Amino acid sequence: GPVLTPFKVGILDVKVQISPLLAPATGTPGQPFLEYNVLLPVRSARRSTDQAGRSWTGGRAAPATFPRVTELNLISKTFRWVITIKADNPTIGVTCSDVLHGIHEDMYRLAPRSTIEGLSPREYNLLMESYRVNRSTARHAPGGEFGAPVKRGDFLHKSIMFDGIVEDEAF
Repeated sequence: GPVLTPFKVGILDVKVQISPLLAPATGTPGQPFLEYNVLLPVRSARRSTDQAGRSWTGGRAAPATFPRVTELNLISKTFRWVITIKADNPTIGVTCSDVLHGIHEDMYRLAPRSTIEGLSPREYNLLMESYRVNRSTARHAPGGEFGAPVKRGDFLHKSIMFDGIVEDEAF
């Protein structure tokens, strides 16, 4: 099928559906979902139906949406910005792998000074606590490779696990 640009999605008023693999866990036995700490390399992602300790392979190259799109914008209540995922190969469209790589790369981007300066004292203290944890040797933390400046991933606080993508018209 075709791969649609954001312009065509809008003009054609197409209802884009997210791949079930990228959806939140449903609790349905045998329904796969992704287990992934977005601060760690994508190679650490695991499909829930795979053996423990096995990196995710099944569905990596699968389309992230139906119909396929060249670009996908992600918005969350957890962070204050839009993550734009662009297809690594526009003739194929955004894949499930593109989504996880895009989120991971975005978490390593520098946090804008204006965003940090706009925080309340409580939010700033939470950010600094997250900053310290993310640079620690804790198993779930990126540690020193996260670098000294505040990164977007520091705003996640404890919400570091990929929890699926849903469409929310109200948001």
